[in-house]
Amino acid sequence: MPDTFAKEFQLLRSKYIANLTERASQISELWSMLRYLKWSDQGLRALQHLAHQLAGSGDTFGFPAISHAARQLESYLTEHQNPAQLIGGMERKVIDEHIAALTNLLRTAADISQQVPVQQSAEPVKQGHNKKIFIVDDDTALSALLAVYLRSAGFEVTTFESPASCMQQLEQELPDAVLMDLLFPTEGRFANPMPGITALQDIHQRVGEGIPVILISSRSDLNARLQALRAGGAGYLTKPLDFPVLVKTLLATIEQHEPVHRVMIVDDDQAVAEFHAGILRNQGMEVMCVNQAMQTFQRAAQFKPALMILDMHMPDINGVELATLLRQEPLFTLLPIIFLTADHSEKVHERIQALGVNGLLTKPVEPAMLVQECQTALHNTQLLKSRIEHVIRKRDNHQVTRHFLFAAIENELQRAQTSTQSAAVYYISVDQLEKLDKTYGYSGMAELHDAFCERLANVIGSQEQWAAIANLTACVLVSARTTEHHQQRARHIIERLTAEPYTVQGEDRELHICIGVAYLNSTNLNVNDVIFQAEKAHESAQQSGDKGVASHLAALADNTEQPATGASTISEPQIDITDTLPLDKLALSYQPVVNLENNDINHYDVLVRWRREDGELISAANFLHRIENPKLLVELDRWILQSAVNAMMADSSTRESATLFLHLSAHTLQQKLFFSFATNLMRNTRLRGNRRIVFILEESWVIAEASAARTLVKALQDAQCGVCLARAGESPEALHLLDDLVFNYIRLSTGLTGELAKHEERIAQLIAAARTQESRVIATHVEDARHLAALWQLGVTLFQGFFIQPPGNVFYKKNDLAYNKAHEI
Repeated sequence: MPDTFAKEFQLLRSKYIANLTERASQISELWSMLRYLKWSDQGLRALQHLAHQLAGSGDTFGFPAISHAARQLESYLTEHQNPAQLIGGMERKVIDEHIAALTNLLRTAADISQQVPVQQSAEPVKQGHNKKIFIVDDDTALSALLAVYLRSAGFEVTTFESPASCMQQLEQELPDAVLMDLLFPTEGRFANPMPGITALQDIHQRVGEGIPVILISSRSDLNARLQALRAGGAGYLTKPLDFPVLVKTLLATIEQHEPVHRVMIVDDDQAVAEFHAGILRNQGMEVMCVNQAMQTFQRAAQFKPALMILDMHMPDINGVELATLLRQEPLFTLLPIIFLTADHSEKVHERIQALGVNGLLTKPVEPAMLVQECQTALHNTQLLKSRIEHVIRKRDNHQVTRHFLFAAIENELQRAQTSTQSAAVYYISVDQLEKLDKTYGYSGMAELHDAFCERLANVIGSQEQWAAIANLTACVLVSARTTEHHQQRARHIIERLTAEPYTVQGEDRELHICIGVAYLNSTNLNVNDVIFQAEKAHESAQQSGDKGVASHLAALADNTEQPATGASTISEPQIDITDTLPLDKLALSYQPVVNLENNDINHYDVLVRWRREDGELISAANFLHRIENPKLLVELDRWILQSAVNAMMADSSTRESATLFLHLSAHTLQQKLFFSFATNLMRNTRLRGNRRIVFILEESWVIAEASAARTLVKALQDAQCGVCLARAGESPEALHLLDDLVFNYIRLSTGLTGELAKHEERIAQLIAAARTQESRVIATHVEDARHLAALWQLGVTLFQGFFIQPPGNVFYKKNDLAYNKAHEI
């Protein structure tokens, strides 16, 4: 229908009008609370944000008077962002007047006399060519209208109400452009007054600058435009948006940012190579043809292709050999490769697929199929590279995101043991933050924070990781050392951070910095407790009175006999497991085993947790050692298996395809009745397919109990259960085990993957042995991007660990969702 958009517009406009009275009430109530009950900078920002939304949407829906009044209110609030300036009666009186004018307009909006003809309802011309657009705007009325218009113009559109939700989707698919508002609701004293700028920087950090981000806002001031430009914005449009101009801007920006993909075709048949090259050149790709395969490395090093197409049968070297050599070269580890072959042999195709190639086409190739395979391979490889960077999250100065740091602390807690040495978290912060904030404001605090982070980055050592968790506040995870060594290290950090004054707004300023330390060992409960302990230790250092380094650490020195508690003590939970299992205290978490080549998650490690009174979950390492009765261990394992299977059955997607990995106690492994119970349980649940439950056997146990292990592995596989060999490669006998026993999964020892260069040959042998018996290999705790890429090149596609994706109390269905729940500072 030619007037489809016009009808959609009128429907959305009616909904907008119906909601204006509620908007008026929200504004009036918020201002009353600020004016008469409790003044807060957060409330002020919320009021400013409501005005910003109305300033942007009023004109669009035919109410210019509303936009004008809202813009005046927003402008005045922006000029008076410091709460101290609003104490006076004159300023509050001005705001009273602005709000009275705006709310009166909102409440009478249905009056036809206010309304003006709207030009936006004209039907758009279809010219979007199915380009993908992400719209990020919490004004749902305006966002919905934009989506309807752009879809009518031929774009594919997805809308998000927050930058965080957009970040989640960016891990799954990459749009051609992002259209994002400048302002969003924020919390915290030091929240960025223009969150869209921070979100823009986050997007570029996560997926690179190839995805253009256009900011939209009702603010037209030079400062907002300048900040958007400096942050890398591809454009800045002011509301109300002229929709036809928006379409032209999107198309021009997308065209400007579209990469020219370089493709190398290696085929000894020059005519065939040039034919395929012509097809790809017509799609805007830059193509180089190589007719002598032995020149591939030299030509590729110069051309730097984004994709390589290989013929299978060539003189001197065949395609499989060439692809194998390419993948062994660091420069081409993640290079997508598509094979072309006239050979229809199944064995040949299986041999090619075993290389982990990105596509396989049989000659003669349909032009459309060739283009589609190339575009898919390029897109998937870009996502894979993004995921690898997302998994690692390390920068050159050892700074990581907050979530990565918390995952690293959690991982350290799993391994912590009470000993003379322990890892520790340092809580580093500047004194008198509120005073500094009032003195320097947003811009000055940002200047100080950047200088603080830059100086801290230069202090951090190779075995340390850090993250900024607030303005002028950071946490550092330091590897295992003695208590005395940690205190010396903390003193050294303070000395380096305060060696020279900080320059802020053209003047030098001395900063006083304190450090609180929380030590990590088996008495710690979880990450929140560790950070709490470190923060309390920091408060003790602040209260010591003396501004010298020694007194800052005095609170720590008083605790040298009990290093696990820092400057404060958190009582351990009352855990009583002597006669019966307190099932109401137990909970399960599911650790995803992620395939970086696939968005869907189908494998989960089942982990048992103890639930504290406050709802916090404690890992098994902190309570299993209290179970002394072997019968209770078996009972616990039965409960875990039953509960995990029930959870899997209750979810339609996991019921059809999920695989669960279960750890069992050494005592349970000796109980034949347990496995009879497991077999009966699997039969009764009627799960489709085999190996849906995989039991984990430690390599050391299999070696020590070889006869029992052999019997158990056979019995489990006869019962259609899977078996996983964990910590594979810790012993030189690992390869002999794989000659003697067949495992469905092999989980590499973290000692091997953590020092890949040292153990690459053994890892390659284990992977080759696994491939021979058709076992799948899992790598855990991979912290280095080069290691992850090298393991992927060796044939590992499954990765697991806190750094890959942390566990949760639900089954995560897609990769990386958990990493994007909050903005990173």
